[in-house]
Amino acid sequence: MTYCFLAWHLLSWLVVAQYREGPFPLQYAEEFSVLSSSSIAPGDVLKTPFFPPSWPYSPSVHFARDDPSPDLHFYSTPRLQQHIDPGARSAIRQYLETHLQERDAILDVCSSWVSHLPPGYAARGAKVIGIGMNKEELSQNPELSSYIAKDLNAPLLESQDSEPPIPLPSKSIDVVTCHVSIDYLVRPLEVTRDMFRVLRPGGSVLLFFSNRFFPTKVVNIWKVSNDAGRIWIAGSYLHYAGFINIEGIQLETTGRDPMYLVRGTKPKTNSALPYPKTYDSLFGDSSIQDEGLK
Repeated sequence: MTYCFLAWHLLSWLVVAQYREGPFPLQYAEEFSVLSSSSIAPGDVLKTPFFPPSWPYSPSVHFARDDPSPDLHFYSTPRLQQHIDPGARSAIRQYLETHLQERDAILDVCSSWVSHLPPGYAARGAKVIGIGMNKEELSQNPELSSYIAKDLNAPLLESQDSEPPIPLPSKSIDVVTCHVSIDYLVRPLEVTRDMFRVLRPGGSVLLFFSNRFFPTKVVNIWKVSNDAGRIWIAGSYLHYAGFINIEGIQLETTGRDPMYLVRGTKPKTNSALPYPKTYDSLFGDSSIQDEGLK
């Protein structure tokens, strides 16, 4: 335990030291070191969080991956398997059962053949849209009302008039979920800002994750962090995207896999939009359009 603790501190120092003129400047070393403390409970990480004044990550380092090949190659073969144990899956479903409202419009980001929603949730009148990598996996998801097959890690076009990461109208969704996939996004700010865009004022984003991942495809900053650090990282994504009331929660599970939730809320009042307003003109209004969906 002592060795792991010292190793983490050394790694944190090395990460900080790389960026004397960029992200993680040395004056923030003390604030970031708290994430390596074995005494901090995961649920306490975001109670009084420290976030640097601007986006602190370097794409070429923090979001680099061991396997930089296009994700469409890696995920071309459907993976109809569970990536977390039954206890962790049950914890997600129990949480959603008590926090989702009937007839909510749900967007499941990085969706697959399962969405961990309460059984029969879509049949109660809710609209559940999935956006994910593999069309065959999405087509086998019984919890989705419709789906969009898209690689959210694909390079974005420079023009602000291009299609947004999430091709849905602004202010058309009540709740955005993302299950055990936030750690694979190489452009998390663009995606979380677009989650913000598609949410109605007062809407929620729910990021669920564990400590399991594909090591070659997960981003570097996630791989070298501990669980408390990952909660902070997910919280920082939401913070810089414009969300408020950001919380980190450790859900109770009955298995070996832990399950964490980082959630945030889109402000109800008008505020500066962290996304290009030109996206709105692509859709004309704020109603969900099913053209191009399942």
